[in-house]
Amino acid sequence: MERTRHASWTAAPIEALLQLLLPSRGERLDGARHGPWVRSLPGGRKLSEVEYERGLRHGRATRWYLDGRKRYVGHYLRGNKTGEWFYFRRNGKLDGARTGQYENGLRFAALKGFNDWNA
Repeated sequence: MERTRHASWTAAPIEALLQLLLPSRGERLDGARHGPWVRSLPGGRKLSEVEYERGLRHGRATRWYLDGRKRYVGHYLRGNKTGEWFYFRRNGKLDGARTGQYENGLRFAALKGFNDWNA
């Protein structure tokens, strides 16, 4: 995969703008989002992918930086973050301040071992 490098001071506003301007696409069930919803660049590269169940985030969620590196990956349960969430810095290293075990949308524990190997 070819990666385009952007300085973080230019990439962050561009990514935020693209999240607002590019529509996410997926299926609906009784008018509500249901199943995987994907937001992609015009060339097809994914910016985000989130699973929904009857309008609530429910299942795997992944978001990428413009260069194709993962920004975060985790799971939702009825709209709230749950289980292990992994956040990555723009340089690809794990972000230990945000990575951790989540319950009801709140981080309640760091993941031991993961913050050390990639610091």
